[in-house]
Amino acid sequence: KQQTAHHWDNHTTFEKMDADFKIIKGVVHNHALTLATNDTAASGKGRVDLMQQTFTYQTDLTLQKNQDIAGCIIEEPFRQLKLPVTCSGSFEDDPKKICSIDTKKLGAQVQTILGEALQQELTQQQQKAKQHIEAELQQSKKELEQKAKIKAKDELEKGLNKLKNLF
Repeated sequence: KQQTAHHWDNHTTFEKMDADFKIIKGVVHNHALTLATNDTAASGKGRVDLMQQTFTYQTDLTLQKNQDIAGCIIEEPFRQLKLPVTCSGSFEDDPKKICSIDTKKLGAQVQTILGEALQQELTQQQQKAKQHIEAELQQSKKELEQKAKIKAKDELEKGLNKLKNLF
């Protein structure tokens, strides 16, 4: 496997940030958040309680242009994974401890992706087997037709010989 070096910046530069939100009684409700950096994109939703100084967001992270994360090459078909991340806590919490991966959702995605890949492989193998069987059947058909022609010719010659012997 190929590995690459990856340098993490001390800051995040967003190429795109878009959100809709409503503020009701000091709580910011966001139903459509999209973020994009050079390497990743995120979409999600959440809420921020300004009075309690707490927040909860569910996002799906995907790779953008570069197909590696922290020096690890991401192989097909896993490039299509959407990494489900939940971030919640208070404004005072350590930023390194507020987000976690939803392993249940991630496991379901991996299962779906692997199932699709296996189904695709099975379909390809079935097509190959079908082509092989059809080719074998065509060959057997040709051989049987050839044998039938030879037998018919032999029987015709025997019949003609019997007719000759009668006269």
